[in-house]
Amino acid sequence: MKALVVLSSLFVTSGILNLYQTWQISNYKQLTEVLNQKDSFLQSGYDEVIVSMLKENRETTLETIRSQGRLEGVLSVVNNFKPTENLSSEIWHSGYHRGLEQKKYTDEMLVKSDKDYSK
Repeated sequence: MKALVVLSSLFVTSGILNLYQTWQISNYKQLTEVLNQKDSFLQSGYDEVIVSMLKENRETTLETIRSQGRLEGVLSVVNNFKPTENLSSEIWHSGYHRGLEQKKYTDEMLVKSDKDYSK
């Protein structure tokens, strides 16, 4: 009889411990899910900040390159000796067209980089 009491109390204790461990495991799973959701939320926020910084940098670069094209046109006129009116016009237009070509090249590079960022 005493062995039956000891055996049944052992089974009851084992069952209680099993229920407690199951409860702890489910608690840890819920905690892990919450932490994963928090991490994904923070990561998406960081992604937005990085993308906005990249776009701002691209816009700044675009403005710098446009200004450089304009300056090249002006410098091509300034660096030459006193030209005649036709030669001056030709030099100005050649610098202007070089600036336009550079702008086209920059726009193509930006479109290409936009495709790279969107991947």
